[in-house]
Amino acid sequence: MGYGRAISNIKSYGKPITDYMQMDEIPGIGDGIKKKVKEFMEVGKITQLETLNLDPKLAILSELEKIWGVGPETAKKLYDKGIRNIK
Repeated sequence: MGYGRAISNIKSYGKPITDYMQMDEIPGIGDGIKKKVKEFMEVGKITQLETLNLDPKLAILSELEKIWGVGPETAKKLYDKGIRNIK
């Protein structure tokens, strides 16, 4: 199951999540997502996400995807052509 479907299932859970163990009640939530929720609840951040946010290539791709009609694949093609910003 992808993150999108997991997020949808969490949103439709209907109760505030106050303990990561509640994730067991939500269909389609695996150990990986459960660990990330636990880390976020205990530490206030997700280390893996923090690491990804430091990657300059991902920051550029994310910026390029803000252009209407540019998705991940097109952003990568633009990046591969040397485009590093919207300007």
